[in-house]
Amino acid sequence: GNVQDISDFSEFILSDFSEFSQPISENTYGISLGDIVWNKPELFSTYKTLMGRTPVPSFSVIGNHDHNESVKNDTESDADFRNVLGPTYYSVNIGDYHMVVLDDVLYSGETGRNDYANTITQEQLDWLEKDLKTVNKKSPLVICMHSPIHSYKNASLEITYGTDRETSQRLEKIVAPFEKVHILSGHTHKNGLTRVKNGNHELICHNLISTCGSIWWNSSFGQPNLGH
Repeated sequence: GNVQDISDFSEFILSDFSEFSQPISENTYGISLGDIVWNKPELFSTYKTLMGRTPVPSFSVIGNHDHNESVKNDTESDADFRNVLGPTYYSVNIGDYHMVVLDDVLYSGETGRNDYANTITQEQLDWLEKDLKTVNKKSPLVICMHSPIHSYKNASLEITYGTDRETSQRLEKIVAPFEKVHILSGHTHKNGLTRVKNGNHELICHNLISTCGSIWWNSSFGQPNLGH
């Protein structure tokens, strides 16, 4: 239930996060890569309050489990996220870095909470192209989204697309002039690092596991509620 989720988040996640971040310099930021409230949009305000108590400013990415499943379209189903945490796509300069957050979950919800597509809308790509025109191409570029754009399909290191190929390839073209591009994603419950040749440079794609995965409730390690 919600009360237990909040208790676990406070005790097992935030306490470790705060302890880890205390000795780090003030130029440190955090980001949640989505699936923040597991289809319980009423928890966004609580999440924001709890994260505000940590010493690290944090940004947020919307995930497929951050939509209101009672609403059957993308724009209105993410209204709860936007009302509490801000826009679903945006950019910010942090020192020499330019960080972009994209929404690559197109939610419909017609057949249930898993009715969505991993894609980036044309509107976002048009905005991104304009946003990056004024950014120095030697500046490190960090793009954050929920679903990975690339990953290795198997041990042969064959590249597969996580988001749909057409929009992924346009994104590749938009960022191709940048010398250093890192893409951060979640969604898969796996850690992975994929390097993709992109013009004269490369995309370095970091797929990062959640702080808990599904493990704190299914006790996969035989140790419940440890938040592995």
